[in-house]
Amino acid sequence: TDALATLQRGDSLNAKLRRYPRATDQAFIVMALHRLGRTEEARAALERLREQMKDVDDVESRAFAAEAERLLGETPEGGGRRTPC
Repeated sequence: TDALATLQRGDSLNAKLRRYPRATDQAFIVMALHRLGRTEEARAALERLREQMKDVDDVESRAFAAEAERLLGETPEGGGRRTPC
């Protein structure tokens, strides 16, 4: 939980200093929440990440967002949960 608190503080600071949060911060928050078993919070954070990604055009942020979606069993396009093969 210390890591999550640090990520959330960083996200808040970036939002204040840059006037917008960084998508990479949000992606790591999604993954930390998932790792802590806080599934509903992770899904809510993923939705915030998807909103942020609408205005992002950088490869690194897109890669982290896709990883967060895969971790939660979501399709990268936001099409819902994937079914296991």
